[in-house]
Amino acid sequence: MATGFNKIGFHLAEGGDPTGIGSWMRQLNEARIPFFIKTADSMRGLDEAQEIVRQNRAAGIDVPHVSVFRRSGQLDADSHFDIPRYHLPPEQAARDHWALHKPRFPPNLDPAITWVETINEVRKEVEWCDWLGKFAWHTAQLALADGYRYAAFGFSSGTPDVTEGAWETDGMLQYLELCAEHPDRLSVALHEYSYSVGDIWRLAGFLVGGFVWLFRAADKHGIPRPKVLFTEWGWEHEKVPEPAEALRHIEEVGALYARYPEVLGAAIWYLGGGYNNIAHKAQRLIAPVTAFTLQHRYQLGSDAQKVLLPGEAADEGSWPAGHAVLGPTQPFAASMRAHVTPAAITVSAGKPFRVIWRVRNDGQRPWVTDAPLRQVEGVALAGAGASTPALAPGGEGDVELALTAPTAAGSYDLAWRLTRPDGASFGDRLPLRLTVPAAAAGAPESRFLADVTIPDGAPIVAGSQFVKIWRVQNAGEPIWGAGTQLIHVGGNLMAPALPHPVPIAQPGEIVELSVSLTAPDAAGEHRSDWRLADEQGHPFGDGLFALIRVQPAVRDARFVSDVTVPDGTRLAPGQAVRKTWRVENTGNASWSGDVRLRFVAGTAMTTAVDLPAPLTLPGARADLTVELTAPAQAGRHQGRWRLVDAGGQPFGEELFVLIEVAAGG
Repeated sequence: MATGFNKIGFHLAEGGDPTGIGSWMRQLNEARIPFFIKTADSMRGLDEAQEIVRQNRAAGIDVPHVSVFRRSGQLDADSHFDIPRYHLPPEQAARDHWALHKPRFPPNLDPAITWVETINEVRKEVEWCDWLGKFAWHTAQLALADGYRYAAFGFSSGTPDVTEGAWETDGMLQYLELCAEHPDRLSVALHEYSYSVGDIWRLAGFLVGGFVWLFRAADKHGIPRPKVLFTEWGWEHEKVPEPAEALRHIEEVGALYARYPEVLGAAIWYLGGGYNNIAHKAQRLIAPVTAFTLQHRYQLGSDAQKVLLPGEAADEGSWPAGHAVLGPTQPFAASMRAHVTPAAITVSAGKPFRVIWRVRNDGQRPWVTDAPLRQVEGVALAGAGASTPALAPGGEGDVELALTAPTAAGSYDLAWRLTRPDGASFGDRLPLRLTVPAAAAGAPESRFLADVTIPDGAPIVAGSQFVKIWRVQNAGEPIWGAGTQLIHVGGNLMAPALPHPVPIAQPGEIVELSVSLTAPDAAGEHRSDWRLADEQGHPFGDGLFALIRVQPAVRDARFVSDVTVPDGTRLAPGQAVRKTWRVENTGNASWSGDVRLRFVAGTAMTTAVDLPAPLTLPGARADLTVELTAPAQAGRHQGRWRLVDAGGQPFGEELFVLIEVAAGG
């Protein structure tokens, strides 16, 4: 079983009392355990931390220590190190704020080792989270260009407004996507305080543990979880429990953090000056935290990556038993399920086009039809309006938007969101990359290069699906855009009679074209011919074809073993059991939705006598399960089952269940 270390370290600054912090770092490093150290307005402790990392690297030792620096306070009345200029557009505010910070980072700060924070305890409201996400995205670009490791936000404990979708605003998702592209150089900084010296789990999942909302948002949108730094952690700003009580809390919270490799660590508040001399209380934790970290290992189960939000079962491992958690309220929520039309399209200047996304109502209220969309990113486009589905909670449908391409050539990143009755946006961004090509002379042309799949004469089982892929080159002058299609021109269709979209391809670019086909039922040789066509439907370029040799489908199955309820199992009258057989597909055809497991003779022991078989490829094994109830009559009972094809024809070896029912129960 995997194990994890305590990730909770210390927060320093000028003044206070960090006596013993150097020994803490050195002892953990010697044991190859990562430490987490944060310092504000000073390199106190960071110089030694950086030197430890440099010495490790020179010796070929890799211990992922974490050090963080933040500048606080004000330069003048208009320049606050912690607060961005909210009145400016996010890009301009980011440039101004980075220009404020960069020349004032300590000259001995190593940007390849130490993370930098540039904002702290920012606004929490959803409407500002979109702005902050975009501000962080632009700041991150500047930090990356200058070679820094950057941590954004420093949200206060209990913020942002997670139950209102703060992590799912357009700007936040944009920043999280950038973090995924640079996982070792961009991160999210948060604070986690319980605001109670006696109960570290007060409002668990909103205060300590609130980071799970961030991870759930990333998972929901298919974005890898970002690295998280708890740059302030503890109880209250002026109070620390007695060491024994504090260590118990650290052990409990450390178990939660250890489950997530994206959590890099936490800094106990506070060994610096001020705050009613809290450093004198926090300093007493250095020695016991050192000993605990050296000695203790957390056992990580197989669900170490599971994320539980507040409101989900408290006994599943996220929170200590007996600590209440709160549930979210999301009357309006939406997730994008798929691009029905391509995510990136090319349209000629000034031409109309349609874009369609599939969405799901993830909220608690139904949507009315024709709810408006709001464009939230990119140049505004003219169009005929939107069509949105009326969906009950949990329902899925298509959102369709009729638009007109801009007249200026270029690439456009666009996005829309659904709106509530009060006009506020909600749910996932509905993105689109639009390319408007410059006018090009000459006719379209294509050149066949190779068959990527299904070479000519490939044997295919009758009725089975396959994907034919050709590698081709744009050999003409125009770009292949949204109007370019792959069309069927002859032979056996083997596919729906619809145009098939083509990837955008610049002149000279090599792309792969694919079409999903289904082999005919008749044995023998079959051919399907295809060509590219322009926006007017005129074919051009080399012909493309799929040439296959259809073989009759052979269904067969071999019994492998009884997984449960071996022959002769003794059961009480009326006892429920689950019988599972392991079988192998020994035919040449896949078992899909047309193959079923059917009772054929003996004692059924169930009313469910016809069950679907799982999808199983030729040569693969599958478990077939039936829920049974032992008869009331004592004695031996046998039920016999067979797999059957779409026509009800049995195939493969017979399967049976054989039990002994005891007299009198």
